[in-house]
Amino acid sequence: MKRLECNKKEIMMAVLKVIAPFAPFIAEELWSRAGNSGSIHHQQYPQFENKYLEESTIEYPVCINGKRRGSEIFPKEMSDADLQKKVVELDYVDKWLEGKEIMKIIIVPGKMINIVVK
Repeated sequence: MKRLECNKKEIMMAVLKVIAPFAPFIAEELWSRAGNSGSIHHQQYPQFENKYLEESTIEYPVCINGKRRGSEIFPKEMSDADLQKKVVELDYVDKWLEGKEIMKIIIVPGKMINIVVK
């Protein structure tokens, strides 16, 4: 939490509730030091919400003729046509494409991008 620079009390209290079954004594101590009354073990457990686990971006490895030459982060909703345009414009891809003809660009959604050159 410190690495993420998260210091919101609402989030910290939810984390305490989640760790309480695994570290009951330290969770109880931190709960009372945070100014809360009663036992943490009598509080309602946080509800699961899938929206917080969904990623909005995907890191694609970029390959030229099957060899990884780098990786790039793109929005999850980006279409294949837009991905093809963006990949060809990348600096590190340009040096591998100099004087060569692109035969095809293979995109495995969410997995990888491979540029086949001749």
